[in-house]
Amino acid sequence: MKSYLRFLSRNKLYTAIEVVGLSVALAFVILLSSYIIDSISYDKDIDDKDDIYICHFTNKASSFNVLGNSFEKCPEVEDYCQFTELHLHLSADGNEFEDDVLAVSSNFFEFLPYKLNQGKAADVLANNHAAVVSESFADRMFPGDSPIGKQVVCSMDDGSVNLTISGVFEDVEKTQILNADIVINQNFYDYQKDALFPCGNLLHISDDANLTELAERIYNGCEAFMFTEKLAPKLTFTKLSDLDVNIGDPVPFENLYDRTLQKTFTLFCVILLVFAILNYIFLTLAFSRFRIKELSIRMLLGTNKFGVSVRVIVESLMLTSVAFGLGIILALALEGSASELLRCNIDIFCNTAEVVWAIMIIVFTSLLSGIVPALSSTLIDPINAVKGETRRADKAFFAKAFIGIQGGICIIIISIATAMFFQTRKMIDAPLGYDTERVITLQGCDGLDIENHLGNLPCVKSIGKIGRSPIQLSSGSTQARVGNDMIKLNRLDCSVSALEVLGIEIVEQFNSEINVWDKFISESGYQSILKSYDVQGIDPENIKSVCSGVVKDFRFGNITTEMDGVNCITIMPSDWIPIYVIKCNTDEHQAIAEISNRLREVSINDFEISSITDQLQETFIKEKNSIVMISTFALLCVLLTIMAIVAISSYYSQMKTHDTAIHKVFGASQKKVFWDMVWNFTVPILITSVIAVPVAYLYIDKWLQSYPVRIDNTFWIYIGSLSLVLIIVLASITLQALRLMRTNPADALKKE
Repeated sequence: MKSYLRFLSRNKLYTAIEVVGLSVALAFVILLSSYIIDSISYDKDIDDKDDIYICHFTNKASSFNVLGNSFEKCPEVEDYCQFTELHLHLSADGNEFEDDVLAVSSNFFEFLPYKLNQGKAADVLANNHAAVVSESFADRMFPGDSPIGKQVVCSMDDGSVNLTISGVFEDVEKTQILNADIVINQNFYDYQKDALFPCGNLLHISDDANLTELAERIYNGCEAFMFTEKLAPKLTFTKLSDLDVNIGDPVPFENLYDRTLQKTFTLFCVILLVFAILNYIFLTLAFSRFRIKELSIRMLLGTNKFGVSVRVIVESLMLTSVAFGLGIILALALEGSASELLRCNIDIFCNTAEVVWAIMIIVFTSLLSGIVPALSSTLIDPINAVKGETRRADKAFFAKAFIGIQGGICIIIISIATAMFFQTRKMIDAPLGYDTERVITLQGCDGLDIENHLGNLPCVKSIGKIGRSPIQLSSGSTQARVGNDMIKLNRLDCSVSALEVLGIEIVEQFNSEINVWDKFISESGYQSILKSYDVQGIDPENIKSVCSGVVKDFRFGNITTEMDGVNCITIMPSDWIPIYVIKCNTDEHQAIAEISNRLREVSINDFEISSITDQLQETFIKEKNSIVMISTFALLCVLLTIMAIVAISSYYSQMKTHDTAIHKVFGASQKKVFWDMVWNFTVPILITSVIAVPVAYLYIDKWLQSYPVRIDNTFWIYIGSLSLVLIIVLASITLQALRLMRTNPADALKKE
């Protein structure tokens, strides 16, 4: 081992590249393992997640409780369970508190196998006024006493409801469903029996069911107003095991992961680890020339080839362990950033599974890194090696081939990152039919004369009011009759002055002046209504009974948001709508600071203020996080490639010193020596780019198809990526190429 340490100390560049490369890769693998282990830890008691389906609207994880009647009419639905979260004012054993309560159907603990310490799953919620509490709640509220039979009082607007504790469930540390200390029957309050409220609907469905047809039948079979009038979004099914943040609004589920982001993160962590391991393998093979005599002498002194192989693998284990230790430090430093990027809470080594996984990573990486150098060591002819009859020069074919592969992967990743950046920028900048720049929203200032307090600020141009920011979808939905048809109207509730603030243009106005409760239909909606009138033979003048005018088309949400129905603007009394919308004369962030200061001067502290632009960018947080992730990994892949090129080019220049000296003696110019070395390292990149560019093009082209507004898949993206990689390669080998170019033939041949 001393000889190996001596070798590492003499070849500092090799050592630094190996340790740094493995440390960076292992740091991200540590983060990945913590991320994955944490994600699969949620609701681990539910072992049949593949057999449980969520029946939900296409844009959110919830649907309505009234669908239960439709479920019961469908033979494919074997069983179902409903749950929703409520925030209630409660009291127990004389203590009053606010808490979240999970209101569920009576079969909740039969359907989902959460463990009960007291009570039977079939009975605990059979009574409408029963409650099941967590272990920690029972210990906190009734220390040293059984909670069974105790009362929990729910205070309502028109009275209170007494609930009797009938069971106790074990605390669930990580869950996406049971995020409450109290579980009650959803019929706890009489009006709840017939009320329409959003909830999570979990179903067991027969294996031969056609899910698309079943979703449509359930939708059409529901007799509630929202469904009969087609005001509810369409239904779809998702397996509980496939539940993630991409389902839309996750309520009533919590702690959801982004599986698409998880797959991307996993892919890039694997690529980094492969880069680092291959760097180790090829650099070890290349630099083994400097240890060949040592290993040969060991074999001549009696060490068999197996012993030499084991020694090489043990050396790999030692170096990997050191790199893993540094990787842990780096992972801890990146823990917060990774949690923010992946939108979860990463806590390294918080459980035993992660420690076991860490040991497996070290062993696996060590074996994978050491096996090829170990096999290579068994091919040494010790006698020839000691006599110095080994090959004088090594063409490092495999090492340069690996550089080509690394370069190709870098081209693909850089191309994807570039395309994602420009596509996201295009979506953010896409027109929405109203002004998004220098417009801010303000809420939480009820009872304050905002126009009086803020109207005289230099940064404020004009003030209006809206029911909800259009970025956060519509203020609500209503319906209007168009002949024999009912149409859905997605409303933007606002004051007259808000039209000016948002820059929404009125195209046609049927009345001489704008009045409260007037409705203005968007242009596209106006045309669709006229078309419907024409088909039904109705006088187009009847449209004046539907609306008071027409405005330019505008969108709710961002450019990718799809909504059923017709968009419209409803002029509301200012007192009825809660959010101020303010047009700024200056930069919106500067205006936010000035407005916030003014509000605090008048003792208003609990307010929410943000710009429309920031709200818009927040809707693309997934895309922005993906850009950050891919750009980070592209940078790391480039750094690992640079380190590999520097090390291999250094080795290559040493091996080529003798040949270069001879070539110079026979008249080779310095320029030819320089470009020969450059060519040796750029040719592999050019070869792999023939595959990498089409792969990147096809992937990006398919990815862009999912967006309604998209950039052109231009070849400049790929030309730029290839040029960047070639520049990086050229910069990495220039110093070694210059050193080889300036070789003094006399000095080089004297050393031989």
